[in-house]
Amino acid sequence: MNPATCRLSVPRPGLLQAFRLVRKLCRPKRGEEAILSFDGACLHIDCGGMTVAPGAQGDWSGQVRFPADSLVMLAKLPPAGDPLEFSVRDRRLHVGSCSVACAVQHAWTKSIELPVNADLAQILGLHLTYTPDEIEAAGYSRVVDRAKSTAERRIAKAAEALGELRIEPGELHEWAYATLRRKLSDGSSTR
Repeated sequence: MNPATCRLSVPRPGLLQAFRLVRKLCRPKRGEEAILSFDGACLHIDCGGMTVAPGAQGDWSGQVRFPADSLVMLAKLPPAGDPLEFSVRDRRLHVGSCSVACAVQHAWTKSIELPVNADLAQILGLHLTYTPDEIEAAGYSRVVDRAKSTAERRIAKAAEALGELRIEPGELHEWAYATLRRKLSDGSSTR
């Protein structure tokens, strides 16, 4: 992926309107990444189960992933300039005078959408449904890792409570994940 082809000019009024929606509605999970894409007319900003798409001009050949908390910060305190320049150089996304570490991937690689208020089971279900590469491309690797850690802690705690019934932690782990797989595959509620 050639980051030299990631350069956009975004008119300030449209970007500020998009950032206003990000400030009001975007509630990313801890560790989630925001994803920027360009369709030839609009900059698509995906984060926290929502997308905003201010008009833009330029060349943006891939998708750019960066920490969602940086997007929220940009939305709260946008840099000066009209239009605002977005570019990628040296593995960093530059927006006006601000920059943040980023990763560039092939265009429209993100294929996973999580609801805005995804619960633990929905997040945990991602690693049962998608490959690690697909999860990373969607910006959910850290979110899924945290969900797996939380699930393992809860299963260990439940196994400890059920120890007198001679239920082994491994058995409880297998039961919990089998139940989650079944509920995800048949579309039934995970709650």
